[in-house]
Amino acid sequence: MQIDIAKIVRSEHEDNHLGRCFESPDAQLRYVPIPKCGSTTGERWCLDNNWTRKNYLADPGNQKYIAIIREPWNRWMSAVDMYLRWNLGKTWTETSKDHLEVIAKTIIMDQHSERQALYLHNIKSSNLTLLKLDDSLSKNWEGITGQQLPVRHWNPKSGETVSGIEEKHLNREWFDKLYNNKAWRERFTKIYNADFELWNKT
Repeated sequence: MQIDIAKIVRSEHEDNHLGRCFESPDAQLRYVPIPKCGSTTGERWCLDNNWTRKNYLADPGNQKYIAIIREPWNRWMSAVDMYLRWNLGKTWTETSKDHLEVIAKTIIMDQHSERQALYLHNIKSSNLTLLKLDDSLSKNWEGITGQQLPVRHWNPKSGETVSGIEEKHLNREWFDKLYNNKAWRERFTKIYNADFELWNKT
């Protein structure tokens, strides 16, 4: 079966919103949202607390910045799951082997799997505080902003978190097979090298 990669892979990097950020009311702090790194939660928090939309590439300033980063492999799994369910409108069982092979070959499909480091381009490391997307996030966010960052729920009534729902969808067998392929894993690590460096030094 011949696969039309152009139709499957969304490489519309103009939709990445590079430079997008939110500025605190006192204009002293900016938050840079990175897709699949709690960005929906972070953006909602900013809007609820009267932070202003900005673009740090167009308006650099000299503010302090915060950004949430995620372990690269876990983020990519989440991005693939979202890509299948939202962009292709397919479940894992409905997705053909050919589609999965294209995804494995392409790796960066859209803004959700784009390298995290790219969203932090041109921000001085001395002005940037990185927060890990883990159990310490809410506490660390509060330490900088003065308020906790609540866990976003997909379904407030059921109490299910986004990560919990993703776990139900992920095809672990397919991901494990990829990860255990030494050549593929080396290529993946090379592509996301800057992201692994960010994660390991934070």
